[in-house]
Amino acid sequence: MKKIIVCFSSIIIIVSCGKKNDHPKVKTGYFPSQIDANYFADPSNNGIYHFRYNEYNEITQINTESNNYAFTYANHLLSVANVDGSINTFNYTSSGRLASIGDGSGSETVPVSYDESNKKYSWTTSSGSAYIDFTTNNAIEMVSFYGSLLPVTTGAKNDGVFKNLSFQPALSLLIAFSFANLEVYLLSPSSITSLGNSAPYTIENVRDDDNNIASATFIKPDGTPDFELNIAYEKRRLTP
Repeated sequence: MKKIIVCFSSIIIIVSCGKKNDHPKVKTGYFPSQIDANYFADPSNNGIYHFRYNEYNEITQINTESNNYAFTYANHLLSVANVDGSINTFNYTSSGRLASIGDGSGSETVPVSYDESNKKYSWTTSSGSAYIDFTTNNAIEMVSFYGSLLPVTTGAKNDGVFKNLSFQPALSLLIAFSFANLEVYLLSPSSITSLGNSAPYTIENVRDDDNNIASATFIKPDGTPDFELNIAYEKRRLTP
């Protein structure tokens, strides 16, 4: 009788161990839920940015006091951006490269060229030529807006505010040309240490206990802090 009990006990132990292995630990990551921009010299410029995501951790909304951005995806690529009723559409090649930008009404479509060796997207409109290029980590390193250049210096690692966000070149393009002083941090997966051309900001990043950037202070060349970003996060399940 003792032998039978021992055998059944062994079976229970084996089955229990098997059940534990069937349920691997869920991987999670941090995504910005809110970014507060606080200007030291002129608080009237202060702003709050709220972020919303879908089940694939793609940004579906960015809401501020004055603007509402809504994003729609097709095959996990940004296809439509609605900014307070103004529509932009984004079209892609079969390989997923951004190919053109439309105005939503179908009356104008702007082709987008891609230089693979420099990870550079460029286009030309009646206003002139513009481009945006990325590092090998998919962080923005240069924005050219019809003659105005904005260099961006980043770290080599994916340790930025949006380190867990999947790369969306169309979304990065839209954000880089939409927000004053790049207050949503260029959707960068890497930490940004400086940005600007003739009078670049130096950026001091402070991290929390989870190694997320909790605040970023933008400092002028003369050493005067201009504004500060305070970032709140939510922990989300990472998609495969």
